[in-house]
Amino acid sequence: MKTILIIPYRDRVNHLMYFLNNSLPKLVEAIPNLEVIVVEQTHGKRFNRGATINIGYDYYKNDDYYYITQDVDVNPQIPEAINFYANEVKDNKFLGIYSDGDTLGGIVKFLGSTFSKTNGFPNDYWGWGHEDKELENRARHFNCEIEKLITFHEFDRKKKYFKIFEDNHIREECGKWHDAYANFDRHSKDVQIINIKNNGLTTLKYKIIKESILKPNVKKIKVEIL
Repeated sequence: MKTILIIPYRDRVNHLMYFLNNSLPKLVEAIPNLEVIVVEQTHGKRFNRGATINIGYDYYKNDDYYYITQDVDVNPQIPEAINFYANEVKDNKFLGIYSDGDTLGGIVKFLGSTFSKTNGFPNDYWGWGHEDKELENRARHFNCEIEKLITFHEFDRKKKYFKIFEDNHIREECGKWHDAYANFDRHSKDVQIINIKNNGLTTLKYKIIKESILKPNVKKIKVEIL
């Protein structure tokens, strides 16, 4: 089965090169048929992690593929961490390889069919934060199984398993905390499904500006989110 590793990206060239040169060779050995797509968002708007991951999924759009979301500054550094990426994941499940305790941010693995069912991430989370909570909200709405292997707040464990670079970029808050953490659960199931269907993969709009091959199994697409 093919596995697509999606890296949402902008202005992190040193971190990207480190990952491709140091972490990727180990992952290629552990995961058959691994491909990497780097989705680079153009400038002019605040960064939109959710939409860039949606684009990475939409580029292939195959229910039978595995997909892994990968933050560019996180690098598996021991064999056990590498093996986490190779775990099988059944339909209707999200596996948080390295994620937050109450969100599906960070490194998460799932089948295309599961991501499609939840309609992916919402597309209107411009700036830092909370799109990952929305994905977990959607997973819970559809009664998906959620498993977390290592969480962001397990400081000793994450240092053992991952080499994590400091992000010195200025993070502009997206301002949608209440939507993700409070408002979702206040709505009825009927309203929740309407909101999910009206914001995600089915409403994604973007334009590919440029495609390039970085390595034999690594493609980068530069995109404008519309």
